[in-house]
Amino acid sequence: MRFRRLFAGKVFNIDNGVIPLRANGAVMMHAVRAQFREVEVSPEQIQLVQESFDRLRPQGPAVISGFYCRFFELSPSLRPLFRTALPLQEVHLLEALSAVVAMLSNLQMLLPELEALAKRHVTYGVCAVHYLDAGEALMWTLESHLGEAFTPEVRSAWMAAYATLSDIMIASAEYRAA
Repeated sequence: MRFRRLFAGKVFNIDNGVIPLRANGAVMMHAVRAQFREVEVSPEQIQLVQESFDRLRPQGPAVISGFYCRFFELSPSLRPLFRTALPLQEVHLLEALSAVVAMLSNLQMLLPELEALAKRHVTYGVCAVHYLDAGEALMWTLESHLGEAFTPEVRSAWMAAYATLSDIMIASAEYRAA
């Protein structure tokens, strides 16, 4: 819930009930995209993301496995969307995450891959609100595995990076869906 509240505070105003988190349709997607556009990843944040990810590398498979466990706890209805065997999916995610983290300082190089990935996700049934659960699962996983090293600054850096990447993917998915 922490990730939802952090993202929800500005745009969704969940606590006041202005836009419910599980809202469906264009209002939710535009609210998500507007929130993500407010966040930029600074060079210092990129460094924090990369350094903290390097700390996780030795336990990579356990980290990714923990992510999926948490993700399916948050969104059990999404489990059927994963047609690939989960261990193989975990390998794919770890490889993708490694590449993305390494390339954060050069997002232009990542754009074609992120756009293609987003378009594939549309064919699987992924929509904008699913990025919230994935983000929450990611933050929980990072906190669980980094412990005290998951400082407020590291959290903020990961949230900025995730928000930026998610914005690209959501925008690409909307273009494909249109």
